[in-house]
Amino acid sequence: MNHCQQHLEHSYRLETLEKSVEDMQNDESTLLQNQYDMKERITKVEEASKSAHHRLDNMEEQTKAIIKMGISIEYMAKQVEEILLLYKEHDGRLDKLEQAPGAALIGYWKLFIGAGWFLDEGIF
Repeated sequence: MNHCQQHLEHSYRLETLEKSVEDMQNDESTLLQNQYDMKERITKVEEASKSAHHRLDNMEEQTKAIIKMGISIEYMAKQVEEILLLYKEHDGRLDKLEQAPGAALIGYWKLFIGAGWFLDEGIF
């Protein structure tokens, strides 16, 4: 192999190495940029995640409050039903008393006692 031929071969190999080094430097720059971009994206995702967790925590508290309110409303509805049943029972008993013989006499007696109270108090 002569000197010129070796020189051309070395020159070609050097150019190939230089091109490889340049490509590696470009790849490294691209990798660094991608790494920086990923760090920024991860930071944004973490911030969004914190915000979402905060909103979820608030929703959890609101859900608990709504459940408690529903239980309270159910309890109150049962109490109202019981009061209505008692009212109907008392209303029926009162109807029976008002229809009983002597009910008119009891009414007059109440009126008489009430009038006596007014007299005792000095109202009349």
